Amino acid sequence: MNRVKLSWLFNTISSGTTPPTNRNEYYDSGKINWLNTGDLNDGIVQDIRKKVTYKAIYDFPSLKVYSPNSIVMAMYGATIGKLGIINQEFCTNQACVVLSNPKKNVDSKFIYYCLMNQREDIINLANGGGQPNISQSIVRNIRLELPEKILQELVVKYLDKKIVMLSNLIATKEKQIKLLEEQRQSMITEAVTKGLNSSVRMKDSGVEWIGEIPEHWEIAKIKYTTYVKGRIGWQGLRSDEFIDDGPYLVTGTNFKNGIVDWQDCYHISEDRYNEAVPIQLKEDDLLITKDGTIGKLALVKEMPGKTILNSGIFVTRPLANKYINNYLYWNLNSASFSQYIRTMETGSTIKHLYQETFVNYSYALPSLEEQESISCYLNNKNQKLGNVIQNITIQISKLKEYRHSLIHEAVTGKIAIEEMESYLKEVDKDDN
Repeated sequence: MNRVKLSWLFNTISSGTTPPTNRNEYYDSGKINWLNTGDLNDGIVQDIRKKVTYKAIYDFPSLKVYSPNSIVMAMYGATIGKLGIINQEFCTNQACVVLSNPKKNVDSKFIYYCLMNQREDIINLANGGGQPNISQSIVRNIRLELPEKILQELVVKYLDKKIVMLSNLIATKEKQIKLLEEQRQSMITEAVTKGLNSSVRMKDSGVEWIGEIPEHWEIAKIKYTTYVKGRIGWQGLRSDEFIDDGPYLVTGTNFKNGIVDWQDCYHISEDRYNEAVPIQLKEDDLLITKDGTIGKLALVKEMPGKTILNSGIFVTRPLANKYINNYLYWNLNSASFSQYIRTMETGSTIKHLYQETFVNYSYALPSLEEQESISCYLNNKNQKLGNVIQNITIQISKLKEYRHSLIHEAVTGKIAIEEMESYLKEVDKDDN
């Protein structure tokens, strides 16, 4: 097979641009698909969310309109190397490179599979620091092994059948995980608002995000039952002050499966630790993130030494023995808490859990004995569901590895022509 540059295989390799977003005439009632890297899905792109007007095309010559069946690759940032085949006319922003109008000896879909196979190598060509990127020049100089077109077409037919089957199987398993996650939250919500005894008399809680609760339960608020503290600023602490030993510093990234993962924690000096006594942690404290992905939870277990919070987290602990932290952990995992946060966030685009909002959360409060029973029940049920989800996740990972391996073997000639032809005949026979 010949090893050739991409620039030899396509008549057009170029990009697009972004018309000024404050100019309504470039976007309002737009009819022309304007593709962004977020639209790329490593497959056929059928839904391009944003549109631009003909005036945008006229005013910006670099905003070219590309023909259907072009290949698009993301060049920047987190999506670098992401691919898509576009089945309709479109233009793009500057973060995408488009391979269009292939030469006669080229099957575009075969090139798409080759680029999928070489994605890691392409990403390794990226330059830049905080946001690595690949340039059009790098893309033009990518070299691929190109067999005769008849063999390209055979590989494409073979992979199309195989990949669709595998992708459907992966999608089915991902749907199973989603349903199990929904089942888990429903189970949690039911337990922390209705209890474990379905025959008890119920009453209206008077709280919209809770509904009915057992007649003998109370309604409590975080601010009346809970110690809540967060760090306000860091008194000038810099990342270059983090050290290899000393008191542990907990951030939201250290939350793993509902507990703090001590192995990933940074360390700070004793002086820094002593600056903020109210957020020095204790065993069994419950932590909740208040910035970014708000509401992420972790219990402090087996604390290895002195520990303190970074910014972006509240530490909570019960006052006057009104509840056990494990019960509040499950309550804050419930749909009731999620609904409360959504209610408080109405109209806001800032993802931040303010302390005033958090402490005004009302929740159902059974006796300590029932809290213990509910916590044990949810611990056991959650572990079983978690094991099922983990097994399905492993299956998905293996299917994706197999998909990648299949593409690699097919585009590099490691699968015999006879094997591909035989498989396609069997598929055709089954279809008929």
